[in-house]
Amino acid sequence: MTSVTVRAHSTADPGRLWRAASEFARHSAYFPFTKVTVTSGAGDQVGDTIVGTTRIGPVTLADPMTITTYDAPQAYAVRKTGSVLTGEVHVQVHPHGDGSQVVWTADVVPAWRWARIAGPVNTLISRAVYQHAVSAMARTAESLDG
Repeated sequence: MTSVTVRAHSTADPGRLWRAASEFARHSAYFPFTKVTVTSGAGDQVGDTIVGTTRIGPVTLADPMTITTYDAPQAYAVRKTGSVLTGEVHVQVHPHGDGSQVVWTADVVPAWRWARIAGPVNTLISRAVYQHAVSAMARTAESLDG
C-alpha cells in the first residue's frame, strides 16, 4: 500500500478551511479532470457515499468512496472501494500559526489488476495530485466568507 501525507497552510481560520476541505462538491475544483459528486446522504455523515469521476480524453475512471469517519470540524476519512483505487484517505484540519492547516494522508493502492501498470510511479503521482488538491483547499478557504 502506498502511504502519502501532504499538508497545506492557510491564513483562513480552521472553520473556513474545514468548509473548503469537507464540502465534497468543492473537490471538483481541486482534482484535475475530476467531478466529485455526493451519491448518498449529504456528504457529512458516516456511511454517506461520494464518487470522483475522472475523464481524460476517452478514458473515464470512477472512484467510489464511503465516509468512514466524520468528526466536524476537525477530521474525516473515506474508504475507496473502486476497481481502480482501494484504500483510505484521512483528512485533518487544525489551527496552525496565524491560520490553519489541512493534513491529507492517503493509504491508497491501485486495485490488483492495475498494480503492474501503476507500479512505483503511484507514490510520485499521488503526492503531486494530493499536494495540488490541499493547496487549492487552502486558497479556497481564504476566499470564503467567515
